[in-house]
Amino acid sequence: MMRKYAEAGIPCLWRVEDEDGGTTVHRYELDTATTVYVASGTDRGTLATGRPFPVSIDLHRLTP
Repeated sequence: MMRKYAEAGIPCLWRVEDEDGGTTVHRYELDTATTVYVASGTDRGTLATGRPFPVSIDLHRLTP
């Protein structure tokens, strides 16, 4: 699936998972030279990032 998003030129991708009963967000950014996603961070507890837009999310408040 990530390959299709990369081919479409989507610059940022977040993969949200339930890990040990808590929410974890794996963030990726598209390397435009290789058209492959590169890991840009993993968030547990709080997701705070400026890409693709400024956001801060308390992950403990999310329920699966």
